[in-house]
This record gives sequence, C-alpha cells and structure tokens, in this order.
Amino acid sequence: MADKILQSKKILAIDDEPDILELIKAVVCTQDHEFDLRCERDSRRIACAIEKGVLDCDLILLDLGMPRFSGQALLDKIKTDARCRDIPVVILTASERLEDNEECLNIGADYFVKKPFTGSALLATIRAVWRRVYDSAGIPGKIEMGAVVVGLDTKEVSVLGRPLGLTPTEFSIFLLLAEHKSQYVHQRIFLDRIWGLRVPSNEEIPTKRVQTNIDNIRRKLGSYRDLVATKERVGFKFNEELADAIKAQTGAF
Repeated sequence: MADKILQSKKILAIDDEPDILELIKAVVCTQDHEFDLRCERDSRRIACAIEKGVLDCDLILLDLGMPRFSGQALLDKIKTDARCRDIPVVILTASERLEDNEECLNIGADYFVKKPFTGSALLATIRAVWRRVYDSAGIPGKIEMGAVVVGLDTKEVSVLGRPLGLTPTEFSIFLLLAEHKSQYVHQRIFLDRIWGLRVPSNEEIPTKRVQTNIDNIRRKLGSYRDLVATKERVGFKFNEELADAIKAQTGAF
C-alpha cells in the first residue's frame, strides 16, 4: 500500500441525496487538492464496476440507506470481491438500529459517520481511516503493547502469540481501546465510533450492547481478562501496565 501515499487520494462517495454529496464536495474538495473525489448516486453502477473489476478508488463513503441496491448489499459485494475487499469503507447512516450497524461491521465496514454530520467530523474520520490503512505502509501492520499484539491487517488480537478469535465487532472495540492506550473510553464513544449511534448527554445510554461485547472479550482473554479494566461511570481501558508485566514475566521478546 506504500504507493497510495504518493498518489492522489481517490475517494468515492455513494449517496442518493444531492445535499449530502454537496456537503461532501464542500469538505473534501477544499483541502488543497489533498483528495480526488468522485460522487455517485446510483449504487447499481458501482455494483457493475465491481463485477467488471474496474472499481478505482482508495476509500469509499457509502450511504447505508441507498434505494434499489442497498448500501449493505453493496458493502457485501465490495468485501467479498478479492479485487476491492481491502478498500476501506466508511458508512454514512441515519439508522438508529444498532443491529444494522453491527451487521455492517461483521461484513467489513471500517467506520461509521452518523447523519446528520458536520464537515469537520467527516473530514476527521476520513483522515483517521486513511492514517490507519495507508500511512502505516512500510511499517508492520500491527500495534504491539507488551504481551498483546493487535493485527491491523489480519484484524486479530493475540496474547503471547495466542489468537483470541474476536468477532469483527469485538476487534473494533479492542482496537479502540488500544488506540487510547491507558485512557478510559466512555460507552458513548464506543456507540458513536463503532455503531454510529450518538446518544445526547441528557439521555440514558443503552449499555447492554457494549457491556456484552466487553464481557465476551474478557472471556476470550481467559486468565488475562484484567487486560480490559472497568471504571464505573467512566468506561473501559486497556491495561498497558499489565500487558508489559505479562510479557516480562514470561520472558517473551
């Protein structure tokens, strides 16, 4: 992927709403030629391009609620075709159904942006995904934290070389913890970043979904379950000190 850094950054925006595409243009096309943007309102045309093997882009912004050929169906088509499955996909969604968003994660979506969104939020997401996927070219595609390795390419987490077998959703949660290192991550951030659900500060948080996935991660960690720490009303964090201690105790390199 190293050559991607040297070339123009090709972004494909797929949305049937003209206003959304205009907002994307206003955000992306004013960044001093940093990005090369193409917009498409008909998801069927993109499906045909995939079938013909002529889809040419580095990052996709995909509306989940496309008519005729749904965004979820198109995402599945992208991620099951060997020629384009490595292209990162950012889902644009107005859906409040966590089940829909989790299904997209399971198919292979990289990120969610909740509609309506601001230009600054969209641009920050695009750059964050780009850094994660492309700007690490030439660097091993992994995050090492003591005894724990997070594989960015394989989307697998291992402890002392033993893979945990996390689901796509569990991996996304663990990666978010890894990115924040020893900082606590509030449940609101998980819901926003992983499920695309923004909960107003005056509303009760649907905590069950996040907690269930955290519990599953801890179960798979087994005797190392304390690598994911909890602080009531604050959130969850990756215990970097414990990861270092585990590595030191085992003499691992």
